[in-house]
Amino acid sequence: MFARGARAAWTRAVSAQPTLRRFVPRIAVATVATVGGCTLASPLLADTLFQAPPTTEHRFPLLSFLAWGSNEHGVAAPTGKSSNISFPQALPTLEGIAWRDVQLGDTCAVAVDAAGDVVQWGAGFDPSPRTGPTKTLVGMDIQRVQLSGGKVYALARSGQVYVFSQAYKDQQLDKTSWLSPSMDFAKLSADEKMVDIVAGDHHVLALSRQGHVYSIPSDHLANEYGQLGYSTVQLGCAESSSTCEAHLEPAVVRKKRATTTPAPTLSDASSTRPSTDIRYATTWRLIPSLRESTFADIAAGSAHSVVRTSDGRVLTWGQNSHGQLGLGAHVTFETIAVPREVEFPLSLVGRHAHCTKIAAGGTNTFFVMHSRGAPVASDDGPSKAHERVDVLAVGAGQRGTLGHGQRNQSCSVPVRVKVVSGMQEYSESHRGMRPIDVHAITVGAHGQCALVMEAPSLGDQTRRDVYVWGSNSAGQLANGKKGHVAVPALLSMVDKADTSVKGREKTYDRIEQRIVAGGSCMAVYAGVA
Repeated sequence: MFARGARAAWTRAVSAQPTLRRFVPRIAVATVATVGGCTLASPLLADTLFQAPPTTEHRFPLLSFLAWGSNEHGVAAPTGKSSNISFPQALPTLEGIAWRDVQLGDTCAVAVDAAGDVVQWGAGFDPSPRTGPTKTLVGMDIQRVQLSGGKVYALARSGQVYVFSQAYKDQQLDKTSWLSPSMDFAKLSADEKMVDIVAGDHHVLALSRQGHVYSIPSDHLANEYGQLGYSTVQLGCAESSSTCEAHLEPAVVRKKRATTTPAPTLSDASSTRPSTDIRYATTWRLIPSLRESTFADIAAGSAHSVVRTSDGRVLTWGQNSHGQLGLGAHVTFETIAVPREVEFPLSLVGRHAHCTKIAAGGTNTFFVMHSRGAPVASDDGPSKAHERVDVLAVGAGQRGTLGHGQRNQSCSVPVRVKVVSGMQEYSESHRGMRPIDVHAITVGAHGQCALVMEAPSLGDQTRRDVYVWGSNSAGQLANGKKGHVAVPALLSMVDKADTSVKGREKTYDRIEQRIVAGGSCMAVYAGVA
């Protein structure tokens, strides 16, 4: 389970500096080592705030940064030599720090500290032998970051989104004066301010403050499966700072045109910037078919897009080769370029259901469904649940990512994820059993999943169970094995590193431990708003 400190938790705040510098933590945290903690692989037990944890629990300081999985490119352990980290391991240089966001990629990791500064590490950032974390974009009050197309997309609290190269060598500028910026980045233009961004391998989605959904290509492969939601894009001109219109058509459309008529070319490829340039595309475009609707949540897989309305409806589009759009067995097209609504099976959720959370990664999509009167099996025969919370999955299942105990190559009809669906607990206030909700889901591009179950507050702490399943080729499920897992199991964290932290600098009213999956890794960190 994760613990969230309801009291003020002591943590350090990294001061913003206007120059790029190596990230060297100073003083770390105070009494949190024994107050807050990460409690995993144990039932929900009411512990007093300062009571020593039972020997069956694994407890870590609230401000630890733990990572595991593939370390081939120095993502799980920046200064380590092992190619795989089988169990959660503390990253000393990142200890005692609170983070706004952390994202893991195959070759690079990026994070935002409590001061809103961006930190990067991994061979994709700097190929120097096991270079440690480095501060890059500073002083911009960043809230959220995403990796796509060899670039970093950073959302500021102001609602502006910035883009810069994930590679250290491509970030540098020749300074002409001491007032000149030391890092090369570009601001993305839009008609609205953004509140969230998510990214696939080649495209990025954004949600505006008004609930509108925008997208932008991160490279020339951004619309191979129609995941942008349109084909006409604004690209940067090679010879000037202006933009020009061009077509990024899905591959299936290009193939069909090759046998009929030439593709309508609005601009020659040689007249636009290369897709590796951070100014390749700097203009958000509102997705035309979603213009008249508003949304509450967005998600993106490697080449597909997912949005959710505030009343619980879900639309998907993009790649559907493994059924990851969840559109049913009758939709067999590999490319769906126009958003379509997901119809959830009545046999699973009944007629009174709505989606409260979405998550996507790689070739999979997950939905958290709240339902009333859903059909359930019991010893006394079929019955209907008064209220139920289920986690449904679609997409590729060869590595057990669907979590339903089987390894289907593709699944286009939503199926229940075992163990974490239909969980209940006794509620004193309701004097009966109540469904346990899902707090968060994270999915890695290679098919590893982590789910955090919600739990009632116990005194000054909220403690949550964490389940993992799916791909385990690099030990990203932290079970000491390499076989994939097709049914969720409680995450068991075993770490012998000294993760104690001391000192104090700043307080936060709300701080919680979060888990993130990305690339072939997972990480646990202390998160703040």
